[in-house]
Amino acid sequence: MMRRIFWNAIEDKSIAEHALIQSELEWVIVRASVLQPKVL
Repeated sequence: MMRRIFWNAIEDKSIAEHALIQSELEWVIVRASVLQPKVL
């Protein structure tokens, strides 16, 4: 199950990267995995 989700995510990422490159716009992509929750 996890392998299928992983490969679907890779495919989605590839499609998104292709769309961004074709748009010729400048983008900054922030990956949620590198964000840290702020503890108050």
